Amino acid sequence: MRIRPGRSIDLPPEAEAMTVKGFVVKFDAERGYGFIRMPAGGADAFVHINDVEGRQPLTPGQRVTCELVETNRGPAARNVKPGTRPLPPTAIFLTVAAFIIAAFVVPGRMYGLPWLFLLLAGVNAATFLLYGYDKAVSGGRALRVPETVLHLLALAGGTPAAFVSQRFFRHKTIKGSFVMRFWLIAGLQVIALAGWIWCCKNQPPGLPPSLRFLFPSW
Repeated sequence: MRIRPGRSIDLPPEAEAMTVKGFVVKFDAERGYGFIRMPAGGADAFVHINDVEGRQPLTPGQRVTCELVETNRGPAARNVKPGTRPLPPTAIFLTVAAFIIAAFVVPGRMYGLPWLFLLLAGVNAATFLLYGYDKAVSGGRALRVPETVLHLLALAGGTPAAFVSQRFFRHKTIKGSFVMRFWLIAGLQVIALAGWIWCCKNQPPGLPPSLRFLFPSW
C-alpha cells in the first residue's frame, strides 16, 4: 500500500494495524512522547513511551519497528520495538568537521605550511560548509546541524566564517539565544586576542619561562 506524502494513512477496513519500519524524528523524554516517520511518506505517527518495548526513551534518528494504527487524531505507533541507537547528531557533525579540517591540514603540512594557518583555514572552511548545509536542509526532513557544533567551531577559531555565513546564507540571524551566544564567543575571543598581543609586546616578568614561546617578543 503506497502512502501519499502529507495525507493520513488510510488502512483497509479489515485491518486494525500494520507492521512497518520507520525512524524517530522527535522524542521528548521528559514528557514521554514523540513522533515516528515512515520512509514511504505520510503523516508522522505519534508514539507514547507506554507503547515502547521496555518503556525506554527513544532517540531522534533511531530505527524502530512498530504497528501503525489509525486514530481520530491521525496515525499512532503501537508495540514499538527500538533498534540500534544512532550516533548523536553532535558527534556526527563534529566528525564531518574533523574530516574537513584534516583535508586542509594534511596536504598543507606536506608543503610545509604552518600548523596554525592550516587549522584556522580548516575550521573556517568547516564552519562555512556546515552553515550552508544547515540552511539548505532547514524546513526539510534531513538531519540538522546542532547549534552546539556551530558554536564549538566558532570557539575553535571559526568566528569569521560564522559571521560571513550568517549573512551570506541569511541563516541563524533571528534566534536571539543563538545570536547572543555567538557574540559572547566573539567577545571572549577579542579579549583573549588583546591579552595575547599585550603579553607579546610587554613580556610580563611573572610569565613562566616554559610558556614564553606562546608569546613571541615583538
